[in-house]
Amino acid sequence: THSALATVLLVTVLVYAVQAETMLVGGLVVGYLSHLLGDYITPRGIPWLWPNPTHYAAPKPFSIPTGGLVESTLASFMVVLLMWAYGILPLGMLAGFQ
Repeated sequence: THSALATVLLVTVLVYAVQAETMLVGGLVVGYLSHLLGDYITPRGIPWLWPNPTHYAAPKPFSIPTGGLVESTLASFMVVLLMWAYGILPLGMLAGFQ
């Protein structure tokens, strides 16, 4: 499910299944691609060219091991950024952290 083929199949199915809901399809595709990118930057990587079993990963300086402080910090930052982007977390609330 973590391959270019799966991505194409997902987009195709979504476009035909939810024809009028382009925002829904766009959101699901962006979410799926961001998940793939997140898995790509792990040391193991993902099999982009499945059924070829080779896993492709980001170069070492950009690779983030799972379960560590860097991953937790990055995930926390992304949650705060998304909360701000959706208006759940106004910027004024961040002023208390200075």
